[in-house]
Formats: sequence, C-alpha cells, structure tokens
Amino acid sequence: MADQPLPHDIELEQSIIASLLLHAETGGSIFDKLSTGDFYNVKHQSIFKAAFGLLLDEKPFDVVPIVHRLQETGELEKAGGASYLHELMDVPVPSSVGHYCSLLLELSARRAMITSANELIKLASDRSKDISSIHETINSLASRIDKKRPKTSSFKLLHVGGIDITPPDHLVDKILERNILAQVFGDPGCGKSFIAVDFACCIATGIDFHGFRTKQKPVVYIAGEGQSGIGRRFMAWSIRNGIDIHDAPLWVSVQPACLLDGENVRAIIKAIDALDDKPALIVIDTLARNFGPGDENSTSDMTRFIAECDRLRVAYNATILLIHHSGHGDKSRARGAMALKGALDAEYRLEKDSHGVVRFEATKMKDGQMPDAMAFEIRSVDLSLESDEGERVTSALLERIDYMPPEKTTSLGKGRNQLSALEHLEKLRVERGDDKVPIHEWRDACCQCMDRRAFYRVKKALSSQGKIIEDMMYVSVQP
Repeated sequence: MADQPLPHDIELEQSIIASLLLHAETGGSIFDKLSTGDFYNVKHQSIFKAAFGLLLDEKPFDVVPIVHRLQETGELEKAGGASYLHELMDVPVPSSVGHYCSLLLELSARRAMITSANELIKLASDRSKDISSIHETINSLASRIDKKRPKTSSFKLLHVGGIDITPPDHLVDKILERNILAQVFGDPGCGKSFIAVDFACCIATGIDFHGFRTKQKPVVYIAGEGQSGIGRRFMAWSIRNGIDIHDAPLWVSVQPACLLDGENVRAIIKAIDALDDKPALIVIDTLARNFGPGDENSTSDMTRFIAECDRLRVAYNATILLIHHSGHGDKSRARGAMALKGALDAEYRLEKDSHGVVRFEATKMKDGQMPDAMAFEIRSVDLSLESDEGERVTSALLERIDYMPPEKTTSLGKGRNQLSALEHLEKLRVERGDDKVPIHEWRDACCQCMDRRAFYRVKKALSSQGKIIEDMMYVSVQP
C-alpha cells in the first residue's frame, strides 16, 4: 500500500481552482468548505493558500494578485509559475462547485485514513512502545480523521402528507412536554430551585407532580451551586415524600457548565453518553451560573446559548428546563435578551407575595393550552443532621396550597383583603367602645369575605407592616 499513490484527482482540483480564479463569487463557499491540506497537488496548495491570504486582507484573488502574492512569499515557482495559473484559466469550471468540493473532501478524508493507518501499523509494530501510549495515539488519529469527515447537509423537504402527527408526549401532564425548551423564572428566594428539584425528582421516580401525572424517565441536573446545598434539597424532597431516590435514574453535575463554550458542551455530551440511560429531562439551574463568559443581554450571546441548549435537546430528545432570574426592572419577564423568550416552547413565572405564598403561572405555552395556575408555600424539612455547632440542619421544599389570585393593590398601597380587614377591625372597635378587639371576633368578621388561610396571611402582613398591634388574644390598630 505504501508504494501506491494516495487517492487524488488532479483534474478535480484544477476545476475548483479555476472556479476560484474565474468566479470570485464562488470563493466564499469554497473557502468555507476546504482548507489547504485538502488539496493533494502542492501547486494547488500554494495557489489556494495565496488566494485565502488575499481574502483575509480583503483584496481580490484573481490571477494577477495571486501571482504577486506568490512572488512576495517566494512560492511562485512552487505553484508552477505564472504560466500555470494562466493555463488554469482554460480549465472547465464546474456547474456545481459545492459538489466538487464534497468530492475533494472525500478524497482528503481517504488520504487521512490511509496515512493514519500506516502510522498506526508502524507504531504497533514497535515493541518498545507501551500499549497505553498506542491507545493515546489511536485517539489522536481518530480525532484527525473525524475532522476530515465530509460535512453533509441534513436539510430535506417532506410532503405535508408524509408528516407523522402524534399526540404530545408529556413528562408532566399538561405542564411539561418532552423535547422542548422550557423555563421557570422568578426573583431570588421565590423557590425556583425547589420547583426544579421537584420536577426532577417526580420525573425520575415517576410519582405525580402535585396531582399531575408524570412519566418516569432519567434526569440530568446541571447545578450551578455546590453539591452540599443541592444535595440537601434532594434529601428534603426524599424525606417529605417518603421515597428513596438513591436508585432513581437521577444524576447531578459536580460543577457548573459553561454552555457558551462548545468544548464544555461536548464534555457534557460525553458524560451523558457514558450513562446507561439517556435523560428525557435536563435541568440547567441557573441560566446565569451556567451561561459562561458572555452577556445575557447580548442577542448574539443568548442566541449561541440557545443553540447549545438545542444541541443537547436534539441529541437526547430531551426537555431542557432553564431556571432563570426575573428582570431587574420588569418582574413580569425573565432577565436578558428577548431572543430567549422567542425560543421558548413553555415558560412559567414564580412569584412570592408578602404572605409567603408562591404562585406558579404559565406565561407562554407555544403549542398547548395554558395550564391552571398553582400556589405553594415553602415548608422547612428537618434533615436529621446536626451542624458543627450542634444545631439541627434543615432544608425546604414547596408544598401545594389552594390557589387564590394575588390581591390587587390600591392607591393606598394595601391589598383589598388588608383594607377589608382594617375596616372590620375599626367597625368592631367602635361597636365595643374599646381599642382592643378579640382576635377571634375580628377573624369571624373577616371570614365573611375571605377564608381563614387568607385571614391569617393578612394578619401577618398587617402586623409586619406595623398597621396593627397584637397583644395575646387581642388586636388593636397602631396609633
């Protein structure tokens, strides 16, 4: 094999170079597809290299400038001289230069394979080399060959009658469909990570998500914070739900991932490929901690981030769930470039009010009906652990409660229920002729227009705002 010439086609190379010299408009596609080493003939390598250098200098790359560039670099003779370039002007130009480039890339790939195989044979025959170093060389050669793989377009057209129409494949019924880009956003402390952990654990174990059916599937959780903090949240979920998650198909990253960096994404894919089960849900908590060295407000950076998320989504037919922060000024939208909002298939907002109620509401559902809003309270969970100081270690989770729309604020800055409660308190104070009113009487009066849970939230809010004073079993208006 060593005595045989490597695969090549001189006429093919000449046709591509001729197209480059005669039709400058084809240069962009040629330079995008090929590199100097893809040419077998050294003359064509030199001409292509000179033409590409002129392109980088934003100069024309027809015959005369190329001859001058080759003279400057001392490679004119190597390129066959000016006469050879003029001969190329008479070579037939291909009607589809892109197809010719693909043929040339295939030949280049074959040469790389043969060269790599010969190197491997020589290396493996050398008994002074240990096996581990040979394996490293094999990996290096495989990478070199892979870079020579011809790039084929996956773009195809399909008649509308051939579209396979299937019902939605939900990971969480009505809330989270499979193979979409979804997001939950909210302010710090509103419970974003708690609901992310909830989604991850419910799907990994197959139990209902607060009354909504789930499909048990593997989950990968890319965490932006340390293992201890996220580990305690998973432990809290396990304790409260009475389910051991140690055997569940649930994996957590040991560090954040820089998704703007293609190398990092390749590392994620490599780590996932090593798993026995491929994930149907990939949680990225939070977007900011896993974004990388870019600007969330930059459309170009956000577009790159979305592209890498799509790369993970397509690779595993998985839902990507982003956990993100609210905007600094506009709390009704997520932070950063609007390109993200446009790319989302589903989006949910978390908001915690002054009573500690966390509301979970859909703000976008691209291909389905908006699900009903839900409400939660953050509940503490004792982990049966002690700190170094002997204190009990706790974590928290979200516990679902009855949903009530948020109170509408008035010009006085108080909610409707708060105003109603103060009016009832004032009326009772006048009727009794006493500034102090028994709390149970005030509660009974208020519960004519609100439920007890709402009353106690209102009482807590008015007390924290200094509007009322509680004294054992009595309450009075703050003077």
